[in-house]
Amino acid sequence: MLPSDSITYTIEIPNNGAGDYLITGTQTTTVLGFSSIQANVSSNTRLMCGSNQILNNFSKDYLYTDLNYVCNDILKITKTGNDQAMVIINYVNYNRTQLSTSTPIIYAGFSQGELLIGLFLFIFMLAGIFGFIVKNFLFFKRYKNK
Repeated sequence: MLPSDSITYTIEIPNNGAGDYLITGTQTTTVLGFSSIQANVSSNTRLMCGSNQILNNFSKDYLYTDLNYVCNDILKITKTGNDQAMVIINYVNYNRTQLSTSTPIIYAGFSQGELLIGLFLFIFMLAGIFGFIVKNFLFFKRYKNK
């Protein structure tokens, strides 16, 4: 799930659209995800941070990938060849890795609080079963003579 302040940049590059397409200036950005679709395989679509290549799509389709890549330079798309392409990028205009977060840690789909509640319920259930066994099976019942 993307943060509420994320920006989705979508561009459709025409057949003769080889060149650079600037996404951001030189401010710090965190690239959250990237996807690219090309009409054919005769061109490359690259996601660049300054002169550093983040991703390169040299095939027909590049499925959406979560990245969390911090870029401190110009974020741009570089396209070569004569294929039509479409690019989708999700990013935020800050360094997400330096933020403190209150997001719970998830273990197999459960948060820490849910696991703790489950542990207490399990202990109470075991105590109830143990009490039932002790009460009904381990001690002799004492009958009053009338």
